[in-house]
Amino acid sequence: MQLRESFKLTLLKMSNSNDEKENEKLLVMFLSPSDSVRSQMAKGILRSRYGDHYEIFTSGTDPKEVHPIAIDVMQEIDIDISEQHSDSHTKSLGEKVFDYVVSLYDDSVESSPSFPEGKNYTHLNIQRPPRNNEAKDLKPIFRRIRDEIYKYIEENFDPTAFDLERLKLEAEAEPSPKPKKLLEEREEEGPIEEYILDPIEKKISLRATSGFLLISSFVVGLILANIFGSFYLDFWEYPIGIAIGDFELILSLKEWINEGLMTLFFFMIGLEIKREAKQGILSSFEEACLPIMAAVGGMIFPGIIFILFNLQSGTIRGWAIPITTDVALALTVLLLLGSKVKDSSRIFLMSYAVADAIGGILVIAVFYAEGINWLAVLIGIGWILLAFFFNSLKIQRSEIYTLIGVGAWIAFLYSGISPVLAGVLLAFTIPLKPKIDPSGFIQTSWETLEEYKHATETDTSNTTEEVDKALFTLQRVAREATPTLSKLEETLNEQVHFLVLPIFALANSGIVLINTNLLQNVFQPIPIGIIVGIFGKIIGISLFSYIGCCISKLCELPENMNFRELFGAAILGGIGFTSAIFVTELAYYEEFFIIQSKLGILISSILAAIFGYLWLYIDYRFIEKNKEDD
Repeated sequence: MQLRESFKLTLLKMSNSNDEKENEKLLVMFLSPSDSVRSQMAKGILRSRYGDHYEIFTSGTDPKEVHPIAIDVMQEIDIDISEQHSDSHTKSLGEKVFDYVVSLYDDSVESSPSFPEGKNYTHLNIQRPPRNNEAKDLKPIFRRIRDEIYKYIEENFDPTAFDLERLKLEAEAEPSPKPKKLLEEREEEGPIEEYILDPIEKKISLRATSGFLLISSFVVGLILANIFGSFYLDFWEYPIGIAIGDFELILSLKEWINEGLMTLFFFMIGLEIKREAKQGILSSFEEACLPIMAAVGGMIFPGIIFILFNLQSGTIRGWAIPITTDVALALTVLLLLGSKVKDSSRIFLMSYAVADAIGGILVIAVFYAEGINWLAVLIGIGWILLAFFFNSLKIQRSEIYTLIGVGAWIAFLYSGISPVLAGVLLAFTIPLKPKIDPSGFIQTSWETLEEYKHATETDTSNTTEEVDKALFTLQRVAREATPTLSKLEETLNEQVHFLVLPIFALANSGIVLINTNLLQNVFQPIPIGIIVGIFGKIIGISLFSYIGCCISKLCELPENMNFRELFGAAILGGIGFTSAIFVTELAYYEEFFIIQSKLGILISSILAAIFGYLWLYIDYRFIEKNKEDD
């Protein structure tokens, strides 16, 4: 339907033209390479049906008379083409620029003539009429040709099928900065908002700012732990909970954060995975291949290296600590490189992080479950299946899914499986389709805006009520046109990045360094396995990406990206801060193992951030120098 779409655009442009051009017709050229029968039929049908909107020309061999049977079958539908003839091909060139050039020919035996003077080209593959006037049963053949052309014209050229006002709204609804700019220009704000809060908001990048805040929270927690010592550490171990009859749910403050608040973090990751799997970077094999290959390599190599360093010490349970990536911190490093960073590096890092998150979630589910209570597992799965059932009923209310999520979280908490998995599984049940489709949203919004406009222009006692009613309708239709998944992402994004993760960092950065032999703790199997494992992660990401792109040829690098940049992104993939600390709390119970692990995470993340920044900085400077030399 390419012609139909281009017709809409041309019609829209004409509707916006001045009064002098308001009645200007669209110019159409029908081509038939070997004879004029098909083009003359098309010309007759379009002229008869919508002649007020089009000026029609034809080009092709011009016999002295149109085939008599073609005239007969056209007269059957009350269209006379007996006096029609083809327009001169060469005469038309240079004199007119046609809005549409439509070729009508059988492309298995004919070739389209050259006709450069046109804005939109389309082709209808249609049988060539027989040339033998004495052949029998020609009328059915000509009727079939006529009917195919008639159907084509009805489907593509009917101007009544397009609502000009609707087309204007659709055109204005195209993604652009204009609506936001208009809103900013017309908003009435106080001086604090206008000169302080708004400029700060414009400079804030959610993930990058979250990275800075995460680092700051960890440093603050580290300082507080070394100032207040056991008092600070004991604060996070304070028990909080509820008891109703025989039911008790009592956890330490740190457990509420790690098992409760972090469920929101993993729920948000699950939402992102579902969206990318359905509509984004993981929705097709071609786009998903490279990040999945990179994630597999980035998990295998550091895991093996950690196991090799810890095999004799009995601490191999932490093998998954170096396999995770903290995308917020990695993007923070990219932000420090400024405008030098290519979009391809961001795209690769983001897509890799999504695939890595899937692997990390599977690892937590499979390898860090203890003493499984299968009854509780079945109850938790039952809650998740209930959410899938509500999704199938097209239930969009987020409150219902929240209640189901609480039930699933409690079940998984008592099952021996990390309850954060309840958040991930629940995310997969959240509806991705809105209640109303885009066309319904546009139509309803347009009609409501008309009501709003009418209410504001009418001075009656009911004006305020009608204006409020229109505004409430707009709010409702906007809500129902937004998928529940998108609404939850929007709601949780800032809460998770600016509240949950910083609190998690504060609660889990309790490393008392005073009176601690740092060198002795660093040169232990756990931190060495993590630090060296990070270099294994870099090699794994790069090697598997090379295998996918250059050896198996299954994957492709993002546009404008080379392997030097991919290697730089792989180094940043070695930053595993948040998820690595989370896995540490699952892997070890001994305080000295946890301290050693966190030291290894801190050192390895700093090294990955520094090396990644330097590598990409030098690479971008090298690219800039080559451009200057050229």
